[in-house]
Amino acid sequence: MLDRIKALFGRPKTEGTKAPRARETLNDTYSVIYAIGDVHGRLDLLKQLEAKILADGDHIGGQKLIVQLGDLIDRGPHSAKTIDHMLSRPARGWHRRAIVGNHEITLCEALHNSRVFERWLGFGGVETLGSYGIGQREIQSALGNSRRVSELLQTVVPPEHIQFLLALPLTLTVENFVFAHAGGRPGIALGAQEERDYLWYTGSRDDIRTDGKTIVHGHEIVALPEIFPGRINVDTGAYKTGILSAVRLEKNVPPRTIQATAT
Repeated sequence: MLDRIKALFGRPKTEGTKAPRARETLNDTYSVIYAIGDVHGRLDLLKQLEAKILADGDHIGGQKLIVQLGDLIDRGPHSAKTIDHMLSRPARGWHRRAIVGNHEITLCEALHNSRVFERWLGFGGVETLGSYGIGQREIQSALGNSRRVSELLQTVVPPEHIQFLLALPLTLTVENFVFAHAGGRPGIALGAQEERDYLWYTGSRDDIRTDGKTIVHGHEIVALPEIFPGRINVDTGAYKTGILSAVRLEKNVPPRTIQATAT
């Protein structure tokens, strides 16, 4: 049944949200930043990777930041628990932030739109609903009925989860690093990028920037993290490869990667 639902609705055609997401800048100084690629409900890998990150940064003083690059939910088995984890307090001396991915955007749109809801089911939504205890019968009863979709989602998804998803910024800028889920479209100034560029862009990349910024992103699965001047991609397809990757960013030190792997 789940395969039939996915095949019927496929990938959503909707891109972005009606209300623009914030483009945030953090003015705090961090001694080290770790950016984690698309988790997609693989809480097991996220916890393993965070443990490695904490150990790696244990000897570093000052404020330390972990950034999640969007797509925390969908496709993997534990989307609900992943959001619970994001809402928990990080270890002392550490800060945790997340930006929005195209999967979070789609769920937020699905809250009040039955057509988006139905497309989202084939885009990873079935697995996310299952993580909240929603079965096939409840899904079927909501199809085609925006009011029922809204009631279903807002009944089973905790308000704090919805608030968290709605508040995620589109981008996060920290010093010379810009964290954006899909990285954006090459050849266009950062301020001129549209939401869909930061959320959905796939295609050819120009890895040379002239503005001194480094874009750190996920969204496009690669076998190994890509580290180029001006662009870093750390999405190694955790939900299907069992490999979740992060990049360590530190002043005057070359970026390096840390990985968690399924056992």
